Amino acid sequence: MAETIAILFVFFVLLAIGMVFFFNIKKVSIEQESEVLYNKKAVEIALKANYLPELGCRFDNIVRDNCLDTLRIKYAQEVMEDTDYYFDIFGFSKISVFQIYPEFEDLGNVYNKEQSGSKFLTRLPTLLYDPIQDEYTLGVINVETFY
Repeated sequence: MAETIAILFVFFVLLAIGMVFFFNIKKVSIEQESEVLYNKKAVEIALKANYLPELGCRFDNIVRDNCLDTLRIKYAQEVMEDTDYYFDIFGFSKISVFQIYPEFEDLGNVYNKEQSGSKFLTRLPTLLYDPIQDEYTLGVINVETFY
């Protein structure tokens, strides 16, 4: 009888150690998978920001790919802060545009809904068009996604 109890005790101890080991491995796997999903979501938000029709360059009603209008960026900041429509698209993120060539210039935050916690930064190069001076410059869209 004592031997049976000892064998059952050893069995349950080994089972408990195995379960702890398994759950720790599973926890790490779930954390890695969630980080991959957050990164995919951040890239998706960055691409939505890059191809947002409200900011795009238009010539004779034809939209040019990877091109943002600096005048539209300037006025979009006011509109995007006042409506909740863009929260459904961008969630908790911060979208800012910088001109990097021929000289560095901060064009401001297009969208800014920050949240405390972790964040993921995505940078996309883009073409910036200034309709007043009718010239193109090189820019970068910074998208910080908070989760």
